[in-house]
Amino acid sequence: MPDHHRITDASQPPPRAPRPPDQQSGLHRRLISLRDAAAILGLSVASVRRLIWSGRLHAVKLTRRVLVDLRDVDRLIEQSKVRGFWQ
Repeated sequence: MPDHHRITDASQPPPRAPRPPDQQSGLHRRLISLRDAAAILGLSVASVRRLIWSGRLHAVKLTRRVLVDLRDVDRLIEQSKVRGFWQ
């Protein structure tokens, strides 16, 4: 049956939108995934990996996971700011 003909149960609430990365557990996370770092920076995961390989962004490797310290993401943003760019 096509989706537009599906009858929905009015007693069930609509699905929730995904929450931002730092609100998923209700706690502020210091270490974030490369995917979350990419979302914050507006880049692809591959671009975040290149920033790590070039040394512009530090990574933390716990077991097999590669994570990024949120403070390092903030530091990268601050260091990348350009003043008077449009003048």
